[in-house]
Parts: sequence; C-alpha cells; structure tokens
Amino acid sequence: MTRREFITLLGGTAATWPLPARGQTHRAKITALAAQYRLPAVYPFRFYAANGGLLSYGGDSVDIFRRAAAYADRILRGQKPSELPVQRHRPD
Repeated sequence: MTRREFITLLGGTAATWPLPARGQTHRAKITALAAQYRLPAVYPFRFYAANGGLLSYGGDSVDIFRRAAAYADRILRGQKPSELPVQRHRPD
C-alpha cells in the first residue's frame, strides 16, 4: 500500500481524529502502516498501542462503561439525573 492509499484509508487526511469507523476494522493495518511510513500517531484507544501504535490518549473504556452503569442504576432507582454529581477522571 502506498502512502497516498494509506491516507485515503484514514479518510483523506494524514491526521484524523477520531478515526473513521473503518479504522476499528483495520487497526492492525493502520498501526503497521503508520510505523512503516514513520508517521507519529496518537490513537484514541489503548488497543491501538497494544497493536504496535506509538501511544494512546483517552479514557479507560471499561471504567467509562462501569460509571455509566452506576449512573443508570441510580436513575432507575428513582434519583433525578439533575441531582447526580458530575464525575471527573481520577488517575490511579
């Protein structure tokens, strides 16, 4: 695959955020080609870095879903959504 074809795969730009939906399907190819063409890349999810990407920067997906489930539980138990506190990320 040429550099131009790689950029086309990413949606037509050398830098894209977020990755298009097809980026999830081709994540191994995207990380390999970024390394091959020496393109520094920061990915939105950890699995890109686990597949050889330079680094990822984003929230912990498991923690986000866990917190969302806790909010849904509180709402289903009768608490008003407007009374729920805004949560911030707490680094470990």
